[in-house]
Amino acid sequence: MQMGLTFYSDDSVILERDTLSVPGMPFAIMVREGSWNVLSRRFPELLDAPVVWRYGQRVRFLPPAGMKQDGYSERVGAIVFIRFESAAATEISALDPFQALLRLDQSGFWVEHNQQSIRAFLAWIQSTPSFTLTYSDVDQAAALIRDLIA
Repeated sequence: MQMGLTFYSDDSVILERDTLSVPGMPFAIMVREGSWNVLSRRFPELLDAPVVWRYGQRVRFLPPAGMKQDGYSERVGAIVFIRFESAAATEISALDPFQALLRLDQSGFWVEHNQQSIRAFLAWIQSTPSFTLTYSDVDQAAALIRDLIA
């Protein structure tokens, strides 16, 4: 967000049924304790946020800066599955549609169980580039994402 990227969601997004675009969601980002030090360099206000217990973990909530207005949605340019690993090189690699579908399945995605919805979703996932990104440097990861969607 500090680099001009738009915030849509921290864990999952909703795709609008008719357009398969992502609507803006006016929710704060839930930041788990292990990420506080990494993100507080960019968002110092995070360290002032109250600590709460959520799903058995200590978390803080960071309100998104520059949130798009309600009713705004945008076409998905890419699906990126990210993974932070300390001391890892920043690497991005393409996933084929089947690999992306498996990753979405692992994340608990849901699509309406009717032929029209499933057909539309499968066409969407086949036409949407998908990637996996491993990083330890937030600046490098954000720059890669910005280049990817440019």
